[in-house]
Amino acid sequence: MKGYAYAGGGRRVTKVEISLDEGSSWKLAEIVYPEDLYRAVCYSDPIFGTLDLTERETSFCWCFWSYEVKVAHLAESNAIIVRAMDEGMCVQQSQMYWNATGMMNNWYFRVAITKGVVEAREVLHFEHPTMAGTVAGGWMERLKSTGQDILDPSFGTQSISQSKEGVPLKASDDANEMIDPAVTRKITMDELRAQDREKPWFVVKGEVYDGTPFLEEHPGGPDSILLVAGENATDDFMAIHSPEAKAKMRKYHIGTLVESNSTRTASADDSVDDSSAPFLHKSTWKDVTLLSVSEISPDSKIFRFALDKTDRALGLPVGQHVFVRLTRKNGETVQRAYTPVSLQDAQGSIDFLV
Repeated sequence: MKGYAYAGGGRRVTKVEISLDEGSSWKLAEIVYPEDLYRAVCYSDPIFGTLDLTERETSFCWCFWSYEVKVAHLAESNAIIVRAMDEGMCVQQSQMYWNATGMMNNWYFRVAITKGVVEAREVLHFEHPTMAGTVAGGWMERLKSTGQDILDPSFGTQSISQSKEGVPLKASDDANEMIDPAVTRKITMDELRAQDREKPWFVVKGEVYDGTPFLEEHPGGPDSILLVAGENATDDFMAIHSPEAKAKMRKYHIGTLVESNSTRTASADDSVDDSSAPFLHKSTWKDVTLLSVSEISPDSKIFRFALDKTDRALGLPVGQHVFVRLTRKNGETVQRAYTPVSLQDAQGSIDFLV
């Protein structure tokens, strides 16, 4: 098994330990600092100058650790626990605790090991504390869903499908957690669209929510809510919000969307797009086509997208960001806010530095 560690402040990580018995005993891992290669020799270039780290001991990069373990030993374990120590004798603690700055809560890193049988073969499943991004999963979410204390985890001998009491876990249904069962109001599409866009209502999985009380508190700012006013925001919302954020939605649930009985009449919003109007609009999603990708550095590129017309004014306000979304091949929607690097008077295209 392999991993990385970092102490901060230039302090060197001097020890990484592994436990397979939930902290009863510890084994030392091997540590490699690629940064040390720069200390072995003084580099000099006639153009770029000299880089001499031969007399510096500070470590500002990750170290990489490794530990060899037999699969049979992993099969006997319920969790892999890792802790590190730096040259100042600071060591990761066993318990997590919070403070106002959100710092110094870096506790033991634990990977739960659960067992199962597939086609008469024993299978080991390694479960990290959380999943990347807003994807559901991880042992912290699993323990929390069964009422266990995630700040004092004990993995025992349970399998991935069993809770501490031996009751099978049920998959969390975010949509149900967002619904207030006391709300019985039925809202038609006509009502939804007639609602003042500055007091936005929006739809997630067939349920209507009032975003007005949360406009100023929204971490992404009010614009991201105003953007979906009167629309189905299911893909946007479910793609980027955590389970905690989804649970808060119950407070803003105002009804269920139903079919309108009347035929909708044309409105100003349905008018033909004015070709002289700027492309960007705060409440409308518009399609763009990738034109080119220019490499700025090994990890930075400028993506240029074509607008619907070559002479269309972009209409980019100074210092403002725009929302960009795409759908991956697996159907997952990804949405991000970017500040374009296009000029204010740009026409026919928009550029993003990523």
